[in-house]
Amino acid sequence: MYLDLAGFKNRTTMSPADVDRIVRTRFEKPNADATAAATTPETRFGEVVVTGNVVTLLATFAGALAHDAANYAMISVYKRTAGGAPVLLGSIDTSTTDIPAGIPVALTLNGASPAIAAEDILTAKITKTGSGVIVPSFTLDLRPTPNFVEAKIASVQAWLEARLRKRYIIPLDKNRLKVPETALLWIARIVTRECYGRRGFNPTSEQDAAMVLELATTAEAEIKEASDSETGLFDLPLNEGDPDDVSGVAEGFPLSYSETSPYVAFDRQICDGLREDSSGRGSS
Repeated sequence: MYLDLAGFKNRTTMSPADVDRIVRTRFEKPNADATAAATTPETRFGEVVVTGNVVTLLATFAGALAHDAANYAMISVYKRTAGGAPVLLGSIDTSTTDIPAGIPVALTLNGASPAIAAEDILTAKITKTGSGVIVPSFTLDLRPTPNFVEAKIASVQAWLEARLRKRYIIPLDKNRLKVPETALLWIARIVTRECYGRRGFNPTSEQDAAMVLELATTAEAEIKEASDSETGLFDLPLNEGDPDDVSGVAEGFPLSYSETSPYVAFDRQICDGLREDSSGRGSS
């Protein structure tokens, strides 16, 4: 893809924190256990949007947990496909490893990158062994690839290339070291609108919503203009002519031309002679 997640964050008007909220799926345990033996039944916390793989499962605990080989807790994350049985995606327990407070710790994935499919249901549960342990409140973030943002970037890029293919070289970085910044901004602005459509606009920020929509609409209009125009208006590589050309910009050239005629000198001699005859003296 022309844009990765970091590149999108650098160009979007959406805050990085809001982008992360769209990228991840979060499970939250708002309160500490009432007792060491208390468990948390399997609880749904999300649904997979895009078919792909789990990259990381990160948990951040409000309080520290000391390891205990006999009395410990296990946190497990599952997927359920079409109402089927739970399939383990990853887990962590306190039997052998101390868990710090406030620092994200990775769950052990069930395989290198567990597969997930669109519409899979994501669940989590907490079980106890021995007399158990009080698990403090925590958040758990599942990060997939591709995620919603990456899927939208790929979709908008495919649409962009379909619009420009007739006039410009595709991919846009074929004869370049990088994709033109204009194209990256187009993609980022359109995907930003899609992200806000998923997350929702702040109802108290109508001006921000209008700006996001205007930027996306302008980007789409400029893409259409670039694909339909006969003269190069944007710095994109043409698919005709010199294959080493990296710009479709039609540079300007003089529209008028002037040069002294060789006969002008003779005309001036005639004028000077007539003036000398009428004045009765030579030129000074």
